[in-house]
Amino acid sequence: MVHAIAYFGTRGLLCKLETGSKTFMVDQSPTPTSVSGTYYGPKTGEQEFTVHKGSDGLVEINIGSGKFTSSTGIFPIAEGSPTGPGIITPSSGSGNWESA
Repeated sequence: MVHAIAYFGTRGLLCKLETGSKTFMVDQSPTPTSVSGTYYGPKTGEQEFTVHKGSDGLVEINIGSGKFTSSTGIFPIAEGSPTGPGIITPSSGSGNWESA
């Protein structure tokens, strides 16, 4: 398990997840919202991901067989299409692990 920070864009969509030496890159958009937590799993190649609210109310991001879980409290999970800082939107897609 490593410390990680997930960054979200203005519409609350995942842009990247940083784990120190590796970054899971999804989008180059500006990132007004960040969430600290831990990541456990592989950090190579292209992977599918999903962002959702965990059963305990924390943000969870599944990346392939890996998992990020926020550790700093409950965060606003948006429904519909709000914008602005502090918004995290449940979503899915693909990204690629890159050297930081």
